[in-house]
Amino acid sequence: MCQRNTFRKGFTLLEVLVVIIIAILVFSFSVPVYRKTQEKNRYLAAQGVLIDLANGTRMVRAEYPSISSGTLAVTSNGGSGTEDLTGPNAVAWMMEHKYINPIRFESGNSYMGYSFAISLSGNASCENCSGTGVACMASPNNEIAEYKCAYVTETGEIKN
Repeated sequence: MCQRNTFRKGFTLLEVLVVIIIAILVFSFSVPVYRKTQEKNRYLAAQGVLIDLANGTRMVRAEYPSISSGTLAVTSNGGSGTEDLTGPNAVAWMMEHKYINPIRFESGNSYMGYSFAISLSGNASCENCSGTGVACMASPNNEIAEYKCAYVTETGEIKN
């Protein structure tokens, strides 16, 4: 009597299909989670810059209480003049005078896909933001609502 070999080599088509379906399911659940995690990390990195800008703005306002319109009267080397502290000029001036750490903006006032605005008078606002503060950031391309916008109030509170 001849005995058959009961061990087969290879996989059946059904076994291969089950493994492929499981892999597709795992992939389809993990990609959105991965994208949201990436977006949250970008938001947190940009929020660090936002906090730095807000703290620098509040320090400038504390040191120069008369500043409100974005123009600072300065006296240096025996002469006098004014500094324009509006928009990007304010950020460059604050970096130069060590009120904030150097920030490597990608272009203009953009960092990690977020655009930033500061105001020495406390009314900085970005598009799609519902409030104003000393500094704000917004990302029009962000798909997740909770990571679209943030601003820092006069008291240092971060709001979305």
